[in-house]
Amino acid sequence: EKHIRVVNTSLLTVYPTNTTSEEMYNNLQNLKQEIPNASVRGLPGVTRAVIETKQGKDGQPETYGLLVEGLDLIAVMGVPGVVPTKTASNHIMKIHEVLGVEA
Repeated sequence: EKHIRVVNTSLLTVYPTNTTSEEMYNNLQNLKQEIPNASVRGLPGVTRAVIETKQGKDGQPETYGLLVEGLDLIAVMGVPGVVPTKTASNHIMKIHEVLGVEA
């Protein structure tokens, strides 16, 4: 739309459609209410993701892990940069569905 500009891969600028201060305030309140419901370049089956930092041992560099909350294991495994063989889940039925009995 003409009121939304993509600045870069992690930033959007939204311009108000109305110019009176009361209408802009109402628009901002509506945005504030709706933004948590939006899925921004993510997976609809994932509700939350947190980056975990693990300190390296004996001079090794630190490593990073992605802790994901949700039920879309197959989609998480398919994300570029995610190593599927190092992906784990505590949802037994989802593991069986995605990886089979041998997992």
